[in-house]
Amino acid sequence: MRMETGGMARQGLRLVLSVSSLTCIKAIAEHKELQENYHKEKRSIVELGREVSALLTNLSIAESSLEKHLQDCLGKRMESLRDVQCLLSESCVSYFHSVVPRDGDSKQTLQQVVVIVIYYLSVLCVSKYQHILDIVTREKKYRDRSKSGVKSLTPKMPPRSGSMVKEEVPRPAAEEWEKSLGFLPEFRESAQPSLTIMLSSAVDISDHVKVSLKLVGQLLCDLLVEYKSLLGKVLVCEDGEVLLTDDVMILAQSHSIVEVTMMLCSQNWQTSLKKIGGKAFVELLSEGGHVAQFCDLYLRSMAAKIQDNVKKNADALAEKFMNFEEKLSIYLGEHIKRELEDTRQRKAESRRFTTSATELWRKVSYLMDHSSSSDLTPLKMTSFRKLDFGEDMTRRRLKVLPNPSGSFHIEACRKHEMGEEKEGEGPALPGVLVVGTSLQQGEDPGLNEDAMEGALATEFGLEHEEAQLSIKCSIVMYAYSMPGYMEFTKSTLTFTADDTSSEYQKGSYLLEFATINGKWILDNVRAVFTRFYLHQRKALEIFFADRSSVFFVFDGIKDVKQAIRRLPKVGVGNTFGLPQTRAVSLWTPQQLFKKSPMTTRWEKREISNFDYLMFLNTIAGRTYNDLTQYPVFPWILVDYSSDKLDLNDPKTFRDLTKPIGALNPVLLAQREEKFETWIDDQVPPFLYGTHYSTMAFVLHWLARVEPFSTLHIDFHDGYFDHSARMFSSVHNSWKNSLQDSSDVKELIPEFFYFPEMFMNENKLSLGKCGVQEDGEAMCSVILPPWASSAEDFVYKHRQALESDYVSAHLHHWIDLIFGFQQRGEEAIKAKNVFYYLTYVGAVRLEGIEDQQLRRGLEEQIRQFGQTPTQLLLEPHPSRSAHVKEIPHQPVKPQDASLVASLPLVPPDAPVVLVQLTESPHGSSMLAVSCTQLYSLNRWNIIPATAVNQPNMVSLEVDPQLAKRPKLGVSLDQSVVPTNTVFAATPNNEFVFICGFWDRSFKCFETESGAMVHSVFGHRGIISCIAYCPERGFCGTEGCGFIASGSHDATVLLWRWNGKQYGVLNPTSKDLAPIALLTGHEQAVITVSISASVGTVVSAAKTGCCLVHSMTGELLHKLLPPSQRTHPHLTTFTSNGHILVHYSDQKGALDMFSCNGRHLCELTLQDNILALAVSDDGCYVVCGGIDCKVWVFETHNLELKFVYETCGSTIRSLHISKDQKFIFTGLASGSVIVYSTHLWYAS
Repeated sequence: MRMETGGMARQGLRLVLSVSSLTCIKAIAEHKELQENYHKEKRSIVELGREVSALLTNLSIAESSLEKHLQDCLGKRMESLRDVQCLLSESCVSYFHSVVPRDGDSKQTLQQVVVIVIYYLSVLCVSKYQHILDIVTREKKYRDRSKSGVKSLTPKMPPRSGSMVKEEVPRPAAEEWEKSLGFLPEFRESAQPSLTIMLSSAVDISDHVKVSLKLVGQLLCDLLVEYKSLLGKVLVCEDGEVLLTDDVMILAQSHSIVEVTMMLCSQNWQTSLKKIGGKAFVELLSEGGHVAQFCDLYLRSMAAKIQDNVKKNADALAEKFMNFEEKLSIYLGEHIKRELEDTRQRKAESRRFTTSATELWRKVSYLMDHSSSSDLTPLKMTSFRKLDFGEDMTRRRLKVLPNPSGSFHIEACRKHEMGEEKEGEGPALPGVLVVGTSLQQGEDPGLNEDAMEGALATEFGLEHEEAQLSIKCSIVMYAYSMPGYMEFTKSTLTFTADDTSSEYQKGSYLLEFATINGKWILDNVRAVFTRFYLHQRKALEIFFADRSSVFFVFDGIKDVKQAIRRLPKVGVGNTFGLPQTRAVSLWTPQQLFKKSPMTTRWEKREISNFDYLMFLNTIAGRTYNDLTQYPVFPWILVDYSSDKLDLNDPKTFRDLTKPIGALNPVLLAQREEKFETWIDDQVPPFLYGTHYSTMAFVLHWLARVEPFSTLHIDFHDGYFDHSARMFSSVHNSWKNSLQDSSDVKELIPEFFYFPEMFMNENKLSLGKCGVQEDGEAMCSVILPPWASSAEDFVYKHRQALESDYVSAHLHHWIDLIFGFQQRGEEAIKAKNVFYYLTYVGAVRLEGIEDQQLRRGLEEQIRQFGQTPTQLLLEPHPSRSAHVKEIPHQPVKPQDASLVASLPLVPPDAPVVLVQLTESPHGSSMLAVSCTQLYSLNRWNIIPATAVNQPNMVSLEVDPQLAKRPKLGVSLDQSVVPTNTVFAATPNNEFVFICGFWDRSFKCFETESGAMVHSVFGHRGIISCIAYCPERGFCGTEGCGFIASGSHDATVLLWRWNGKQYGVLNPTSKDLAPIALLTGHEQAVITVSISASVGTVVSAAKTGCCLVHSMTGELLHKLLPPSQRTHPHLTTFTSNGHILVHYSDQKGALDMFSCNGRHLCELTLQDNILALAVSDDGCYVVCGGIDCKVWVFETHNLELKFVYETCGSTIRSLHISKDQKFIFTGLASGSVIVYSTHLWYAS
């Protein structure tokens, strides 16, 4: 509310009036209380005086001292009463002075305030004066009624001038003891108590008025004097006479309180004050009421607002507190989660480094144990082997590794099948020496774990990085899905398994064979596939540059996409002709099949049947990592009993238009009858209750190879399966699939490339084979008569797969397994219906809330097979017929088909390196001489003009030949410039040369001849060098590996980065080798690499060849049956076989498997100086001193062709990609080209 003019002054006046009134009320109340106490004390003193007076009278003692004491006591009490009688306190007077406006306020406001104050003070004075008169009147009446008339001891006082009472105050009656108190006026009171003090004759009314109105009267007089001019106009009588006369002012100035009070009691003053002050006073009070009411309402509204605000603030605080608690709980939960994850990560990291340290310790121990032995002695390693999980460029797993923790599994053999062998004893193994240095659990390897962890982290470039993303997932290892967390850092992918989970506890034995807690460099990711797991699209398979792969299962497709966004943009690799983007990794199998050119390439016979089947299995979700979705291959032969396999006879092959279960018409009729009479509302009808690909079948085929041996035992509750059910014979397995109603299994890819699956190299205690006539202990698988060995069986089985008959009918089998006959009506027509849970989409597991039911369904799917994802809904196209070109006639092994010759400058410098590059934009030939001069020549094929003539080759002279510089300085005198000193990239852009005095090898760019790199690492002169490109599924275009052998008896392995045109270590990002290969005792003279298989073979001047893994582990010593000690040249075939040329006497050629087994040998009639292998791995071409080109079949080293018209020593060889031409570098400085028949023989 906004106040009018003077409102603040009036409000202050109201407050002062209120305080003054309260002060007056308080003073009266205190005066009343003191008066009552005074009467009580007076009676006590009077009684005491009487007793004392009587006692003194008896003792005849004067009473003067006693009277004096009593007078002092009562005098002090009277003074205190007089002080209390004052109406206003001094503080109230100061308040009135303060509230009266001064200069600056309006005259009207001043007048109004002063009049109200005068009126209020006048009322106080008149009221008090009236009260005093009432007291005197009651006292007088009381004396008149008194019966006793006691003379006053005090003489009567004459009246003073100006006193309001002129008569005497009669003396009240008293007892005898009061006579002695007659001199005290205050005691002139009746014995009867009264509410007020009676006035004595010595104190009149005027004195009482002066005491009570002292401060009030003085304040009133001051205001009258100070505001005379203001009040003179308003204080008038009814007749207009001015009341503030000079006499009045004199009284006021002299503070004559009694006279002023009596004046105020007059009628004129009462009327005037009531007229001018009463009205203003009432308005003031009325205004105060309104103000009080408004203030009350305002305060109530403010209180309500404050209450609302308090409530809102309380609610806000409560909400903030709740949010704080929620955020705190979230933070604590995340913090605890991070701590748990960090703990798991540290444990996993420790386990990883401990495993690496253990492996390094094994290597160091082995090298220390054999450092003094000759490399001619047999390799004393553990006899146990396990499968290497690395895949070659066509997804074959060819290699086995030493298994230090291997076992004969004596305890897994069923006791009734062990014969005379004692429990706990293995079979007799003559000549086998097991000296594996495996560390048992808890054994101290002599290394400090923390120190080793730091050293390994530095060595492998895996310094700790903060995790940027963590996803809950599981890693699938064959038969187990182990939960854990996938974590991404800036450069690595890490999986940490939950070692407290039941799945981890069950499958912990797989730690001996595979890495569960793994750490991978993101730059090494080569392909990423979205996968199904238990018919749910929520898995991811990642392939790496080291040829390994991992399989992760997530909670849903959302987590899969999140993980793919963190992985590099590699798509599904560079093999299938698809864009390398993240979107391609999310494509469905149907999209991958439809958009990939692989089917067209297969139709045109650009890829093999094996490669195409692996492509279909890969995009359909079949994987080596999950035994329930293992790749599936067909049975292709029915002849497992003949002595010779005839691949030209259609009766040799299986009918690929029918599934296995439909090949036996009797069993098929039984199944069809059951199908037609099937009655079940929940389960649809089916023909086959078992599947053609299950985990049990995979373990059945691979029971002789670790880790499948251990998994087989685990699958059969700690034992090998009964010997009658073990895989013991290929022929019996085929017969069983035709005769057993529960056996409809197909084959696995290993049947076509992995001979170790048929051999019991680990000497497992498999019991007695019931199908063997002699009943001897079962070892290797019984092969068909037409196979002389496991390698021979695999070779011929692979030939059968690539035969014309299979090529013409394979599309029918594809329709059954991957195509339109897999499901629906077409499947019923093709007799190809399996149990409904084997098909994708038959049941939605994520929609089942009953966990027990869901687990039961998952276990059925896991154990009883899963059909591959359907890739196409229409018939698969057939492969084009194999139209063989007819070579020129006659075809004789001695034909010299020289089709081109080109001399180089200088003519006497031997050509030690010839390499071709073929592309649609133009083909070129790189030729390097031993003097380090080189040329780049274009070459083209000139079609033959007649049937009996071969195609010719046009070789163009390098137009820049005269300007080509020499590649580096001259080689050291200790190095012979042979073809082992030079190497080149497949595109002929770079040449690598070793043998320099500064112990380096150098890289030169062929376009300009400039040196790009000079690489150091050896302590001796580098004596040989080799290059192998990365190819296939896990390869990177333009990248490869370089191996350098030195006089210091070591081999260093380097990585060539084609994108950055340099030698770089992928982990340390600097110019450093990725592996050190040791074991030789003399200078290394030749080295070869197979990046596909992941092995390096090297040879010293004398001794044997050593086979190392690309991580530096020594795997095998290649010892031929004949005691040959001078290896000269080495090379790999595309199948991983190793060819070694020995220079002993005339020379010999030996072939070994990639796992170190000697396969065959051939004594030569020529000192070989150059070797070359065809791209398909079927032929090896040799040339040397005798100026002849020898062509051998690699399978058995059988001679196929000889070309004898070279005219000079052969120093280098190269076979064109189509295998129609052999380019030969001669010692005369020329290059000649032969037209070959290899393509026709193949």
